[in-house]
Amino acid sequence: MTLRKDTLETKRRILSVCVRLFLQQGYHATSISQIAAEAGISVSTFQNIFRTKDAVLHELIGFMFSGQFSAARDMAGPALPPVYAYAVETAIQLTLTELNENLREIYIEAYSLPDTSEYIYLHTTAALKQIFGANFPDYSDSDFYEMEIGTAGLMRSYMVRKCDIHFPLERKLSRFLTASMRVYRVSEEEQAKVLALIQSLDIKAIATEVMTLTAHWTGNTYTVTLDPNGGTVNPATITATYGAALPTMPVPVYPGYAFTGWYDTQTGGRCYGDKTGASTSSYDKTENCTLYAQWMSCDHSGSRAKPTCTADATCTVCGGTIEKLGHDWGDWTPGSNKTHTRTCKKDSTHTETKNCADDNKDHVCDTCGATLTQHSGGTASCTAPATCGYCGKPYGEKNPANHSDLKHVPAKAATTQAEGNSEYWLCSGCGKCYKDAAAATEIALSDTVIAKRIPRRYSGPTITVMGAAYYDGGNVGLTFVSSADFDTFTGVQVDGKTLAAKNYIAERGSIEVYLKAVYLRTLKNGSHTVTIQSTAGDVSAVFTVENSKTSPGTSDPGVAVYALSSMLSLAGLAALRRRKED
Repeated sequence: MTLRKDTLETKRRILSVCVRLFLQQGYHATSISQIAAEAGISVSTFQNIFRTKDAVLHELIGFMFSGQFSAARDMAGPALPPVYAYAVETAIQLTLTELNENLREIYIEAYSLPDTSEYIYLHTTAALKQIFGANFPDYSDSDFYEMEIGTAGLMRSYMVRKCDIHFPLERKLSRFLTASMRVYRVSEEEQAKVLALIQSLDIKAIATEVMTLTAHWTGNTYTVTLDPNGGTVNPATITATYGAALPTMPVPVYPGYAFTGWYDTQTGGRCYGDKTGASTSSYDKTENCTLYAQWMSCDHSGSRAKPTCTADATCTVCGGTIEKLGHDWGDWTPGSNKTHTRTCKKDSTHTETKNCADDNKDHVCDTCGATLTQHSGGTASCTAPATCGYCGKPYGEKNPANHSDLKHVPAKAATTQAEGNSEYWLCSGCGKCYKDAAAATEIALSDTVIAKRIPRRYSGPTITVMGAAYYDGGNVGLTFVSSADFDTFTGVQVDGKTLAAKNYIAERGSIEVYLKAVYLRTLKNGSHTVTIQSTAGDVSAVFTVENSKTSPGTSDPGVAVYALSSMLSLAGLAALRRRKED
């Protein structure tokens, strides 16, 4: 975003005040209200430009680092490898923190805050890759970025530790540079040469010069050379002030081409002036530079002669031919009788009409999108919707009542070795189970399972059937006796489902359970398993139901029979026990 000239002047004034106050009394001791007062602005004006004090620090760090690197390059000279400039720059940073405690606070804060530390990481990463890239041929920018996080943390730690008689500046510089150069795989021989250079420099004087430059920061001025890049321009240089908008630049001339702006590279790059020469950005470079004119072929926009849809025109600016425009058709719109029409945007008298077509068979016109036909044909099943006879794609909903393959699974009695099942019907398409062939009543597959019969070898309670384990639909139910103590009785299950108390009678005599005939008549024909539950152990027996009587009575004389039979001897009755693995 380009700031207005008066805003840029206010920004420069704020930065100058901040530099002075930060160096005089410290970063943390300086408040926004104090900065605003000494800069002659309101707090809201400060916040409109910087928002926070940390944002000021971010701006100053960019200036400070550029000054340090510039001084380091000058000290090392172009003949020495880049590692020497790296050593001088880091030595300047560490020395600055020993010259001024408030400057130490600024650096430590910059290496600690997320935004400023990230600026330092990114600013330094590019330099590190250029300096040490040969030592790490396989390393990417991300690798050098991550290494910089580590060495930046090392730098902050050395800044925090103040020098004293036990840890003088010369020793601090030697220790830090040795550690960092080892990280970047500088040879021992080259390390010794680098340390010798640092020891030969008056590093305190260099750092003092950098600090003085920082203290008097008001925005340096630089010479900007204007390269017309094939054209002509006058004047060919301007003066720019760091942090301020550039002055209005001249518009160059290049016959046959249109000027697009001033950039810092011949193609692409950052724009510093628009096609009128007006500044589009504040000057952010810390050295003299060259801006290049960029051009584009004449687009004939200034021509008084205009082409039509069908005829060329001669440009009154460059004399070139402006080709005919051709038709700029609008969208196709559906019409009547399965047709569509479009109109030229440049000349509404030009129209075109065509018949609709559906070559991809998706029921809509391939051109205008109008609906031509609807899905039809096919039959939906429980697993899939119907398939359209025209497009071959499914449509509509599945039909849960239309089962394509309903198979009958007959009842199977359980044994001591395997579970049994009650009769059911299974759809192989949707995988659902039903009680009847009409698939009217859905059941869970688990509800069809009959538990394994209980094996005889068992040391816990046993179960005895009083009478036959067979119910023929009469008025007398079935009686089963568990040898467990009645006080341990907890309930009765048939086929794994717990019975309501109204469906049976349980009395002492161990545990004697009578299943009422009225309940047994609700069961399906076939084998069923009764389980008498107790805390001493559950016992089960298998019985068979065959409701063959057509008009059973409503009374249950079996209740009276049960009372009598409960007093009879149990001799000769078969005891069925739960299976126990050998």
